[in-house]
Amino acid sequence: MNMDFLRPEPMVPRAGWVLLAGGAAVLALALLWQQHSDEVATAARQAQQARRAAAQAPAAPPPAPGPAERRWQQVQPELRRPWQAALQAIDGATRPPVVLLSLQIDPESGLIGLDADAATYADALAYVERLSAAPPLQPARLVAHDTLTDPAGGARRLRFSVTTTWRTP
Repeated sequence: MNMDFLRPEPMVPRAGWVLLAGGAAVLALALLWQQHSDEVATAARQAQQARRAAAQAPAAPPPAPGPAERRWQQVQPELRRPWQAALQAIDGATRPPVVLLSLQIDPESGLIGLDADAATYADALAYVERLSAAPPLQPARLVAHDTLTDPAGGARRLRFSVTTTWRTP
């Protein structure tokens, strides 16, 4: 048996430790790169599946309109009508001694109802003729009339109703 306590232990060269550390670093980088490549591939597969599913799925029907939207859709055609021409024709035909009391317009049918007040029956008929002569209005008709007496002064007035139809160009 040979025991030598003074003999130094064999040293591993420094180059070996450097190569070992470099190899470990390269291995760690390779593992990180592989993990990153797997994540990118998984994301690409999921995106492709989502595109296929979207292309194959039938288009969802548009949501049903709410009450406010349905009302807006009903009102839009009324707003597109040329109101200005009809209102100007009525305004142009209304001259003293005729006083326009109320105006009712039904945009769907184009029917216009007018309630007015005049001094005499002849004034009321002249008003109806002026309305009939206005271009956007169809012939006007006197549909009702009534003679009213003012209780304070005793003056007599004729209250009458006229209907006409509104033509749009």
